[in-house]
Amino acid sequence: MDEQRNEFTLTLKGKGIDVNNTVDQKTALTVLSILWGDTPAMVPRVAPEVETPDAGRKRVSMGEYIDETGASTNKERIVAIGLYLSEYKDSDTFSRDDVVAGFRSAREPMPKNLTRDLSSTAEARWIEETDESGTYYVTSTGAKAAAAKFSGRDSARASSKKASTGPRGKTRTEKVSDENGPKGKKPKSSTSGHRATVEGWISNGFFDEPRTIADLVDRFHESAILVKQTSLSPLLVRLVRDELLVRKKQEVGGKQLWTYSKAQNVKLDFTGQS
Repeated sequence: MDEQRNEFTLTLKGKGIDVNNTVDQKTALTVLSILWGDTPAMVPRVAPEVETPDAGRKRVSMGEYIDETGASTNKERIVAIGLYLSEYKDSDTFSRDDVVAGFRSAREPMPKNLTRDLSSTAEARWIEETDESGTYYVTSTGAKAAAAKFSGRDSARASSKKASTGPRGKTRTEKVSDENGPKGKKPKSSTSGHRATVEGWISNGFFDEPRTIADLVDRFHESAILVKQTSLSPLLVRLVRDELLVRKKQEVGGKQLWTYSKAQNVKLDFTGQS
């Protein structure tokens, strides 16, 4: 009955037009406001519709999320906290204070040496520090580990040990180097979607002076390419490791930020986007 009372019949007839439709109250009032100019005082204003959350929808707490991932060590809890903030708080990055707040919210024992735990989590390639000092994001490796409920934690630890050796006494790093390039050099990382573009800008002189990640985002936007800072941080780290760029912390706008510039003796036979 309520729905019928809120329905109105709209009729419009003229040359080539013959409309006779049922509309809701809001649409009817909109038509009246168009016909009469500003809405007359006699026309009641409709209160905005407010969507109410489903009664059956439940919130997920920080502690519940950590339990769902199967995290049982401080390293694993740090990854879970970072993922929770990304999924439920719309924050792609997190700080040391966010981690402390996450442990407290989940009622988990506070780490005795959080600095060490953050460092070891980064060494496992589960998190990475952004260009803003003290801020981190969860890497794709960390997200995959959490999705697998950290079931491969033992193999992850083993792969992170650089001194582990294979047949004939060679380290795994040396074996990969033998297969992919000159001995003693790290193999190039896989090319990301924007790597070729950035390499072109390195060749064209964009990085001849120190650039922040914000400068790079603006450069992409000037080329009508929409990117986020969090998506560029891993790419810049790979370019530094591949010795195409060097990074250094400098004071920019009153903050200590990473800046990137072209590494010495880098020659790229490449013409990128301008």
